[in-house]
Amino acid sequence: MRGLLPPPAFDFGDSQHLQRLAVEYDRHLLPLALSLLSPVLVMPAGVAIAYVLRPAGWVAPFGAVMFFIGMIFVVLLDVLELITIARLAPAFGTAPDFARPSILAVGAAVDTAIDVLGYIGHFFSFGLAQLAFAFAIVATPGVPNWLGWMSLAPALVIGWLVPLMVLFGAPVGALTGIAILFFLVWLIGMAVVLWRWRPLEAASGVEE
Repeated sequence: MRGLLPPPAFDFGDSQHLQRLAVEYDRHLLPLALSLLSPVLVMPAGVAIAYVLRPAGWVAPFGAVMFFIGMIFVVLLDVLELITIARLAPAFGTAPDFARPSILAVGAAVDTAIDVLGYIGHFFSFGLAQLAFAFAIVATPGVPNWLGWMSLAPALVIGWLVPLMVLFGAPVGALTGIAILFFLVWLIGMAVVLWRWRPLEAASGVEE
């Protein structure tokens, strides 16, 4: 649910945001914990996807490695966000006035770190991994080609276009949302492929 309907983005360097989080931070702990659990649980899927796409050659394991690297940065991002909301926000709420500017400075640094981890993680997991999976899907017998073409949308938009647009100050909200919808459809399609895959069918597909 956090991925589909995320809460408003928090600015940890903003006093109003931290003041609000100091009151309601406990409401965000469970969604954030589930958000952290998600990339951890999805890592085995990268191995499965690479195994099914192995007839495509080196591009499939390359995509899996890039996917793992990207998920490591995403996990670090989620851990940092969870700790910040659990520890920094309550500390700001109880801190005396003279200490609050220092906490805000720490929050601003955390915000920058979260952005950096997010862009790096998305570049590897979308910009490189999804791109590699797209070519591997098209080259693998028995896997619908449309999944490969659909994989290009989140790969190019989230992994490459969005970071460039953010760099130049352009709004990316709507574009990111559309790319995520494409990714969700791709993910469901690949889940069906993995669910229906059988070793004998794969072997006969390779021989053909």
